[in-house]
Amino acid sequence: MSYKVSIVIPVYNVKKYLPRCMESVLAQTYTNYEVILVDDGSTDGSGELCDSYAREHVSCLVIHQQNSGLPAARNSGLARATGDLLMFLDSDDWLDESCLDTCVTTFKKNNDTDCVIFPYIREFGDAAPKTYILGEEWCGFLDEEVKNRLHRRFFGLTNNEVYNPVALDELNTAWGKMYYARLAKDLRFTDVDVIGSAEDCWFNAQLFARFSRVIYLPDIFYHYNKQNATSIVHSYNDKLVRTRKNFHKFLADYIVEHGLGQDYEEALRNRKALTCLNYVRNILNSSESLLKKHQLIAELLGDDELRSALAQLPLSRLQMKWRVYYALCKWRCAFAVMGMTWMAERLRKYLR
Repeated sequence: MSYKVSIVIPVYNVKKYLPRCMESVLAQTYTNYEVILVDDGSTDGSGELCDSYAREHVSCLVIHQQNSGLPAARNSGLARATGDLLMFLDSDDWLDESCLDTCVTTFKKNNDTDCVIFPYIREFGDAAPKTYILGEEWCGFLDEEVKNRLHRRFFGLTNNEVYNPVALDELNTAWGKMYYARLAKDLRFTDVDVIGSAEDCWFNAQLFARFSRVIYLPDIFYHYNKQNATSIVHSYNDKLVRTRKNFHKFLADYIVEHGLGQDYEEALRNRKALTCLNYVRNILNSSESLLKKHQLIAELLGDDELRSALAQLPLSRLQMKWRVYYALCKWRCAFAVMGMTWMAERLRKYLR
């Protein structure tokens, strides 16, 4: 059987990056694919560039729509996909040429596989650290393993997983995976105004509940572009706390509705606590004065829900630097938390 792959690429003002993305797709050694470019109201000529690819390549389809955000763009592409297999690719990222071939071959050799996951490289320009989401060895997950080791992880980390809190969201992305399209066609990404940038995680939390077998490949095909300074992760988001709390409520309701139990509840509680780092980073990205930032962090650390989660976070399982950081959060040492976060952000630019 020759599987057709649908590649959904949301596009918004990425004229500088789109050619590299598309060149990587057109260079794939596996050729039975369709590319669905969703122009989300671009104003920099990206839409016209998409049209030129569609004119030159029969495998390319373009959808033009008013600017509605990343989730809406992905939803438009998902609705138009006709392939047996589905994957998402961000328009400022790119693939190695063997990506489709290797993933499709994995599906062919393992007929009961629902999803293939693969790691990625974070491209900073001067550095390209590899992110092995689930290790450096091939592995397969069946039934309860899918639930306990993968599906549960979208709700948060437990036990020794909390050693490195940075790993909290490494599995969450829509990209870096290839799915059976029939399992995802009726799902939709939730608007960022509701749950913020957690739309990938919520989509996967629902989707992975349908999987019985998942294969993880240690091969790195995906290049995640971290040089795009216009990315939302580089700017202040005044809706972050509200949307993240909405997301946590979605997860909590899902746990109750599906009777998922104590492990999931612990995972979500740890997620709430570990998200404190993102809240503080966001405050430091604001244009407020240093005094105001300190005040905002102090108010954040006094939030009842966050305090409850931090009180139950298993600090002894965390790497020492994170143990100190989250202990300071727990003790509501706002100035120390602000200083440690600021220093970590500066060091991160040089010690990737």
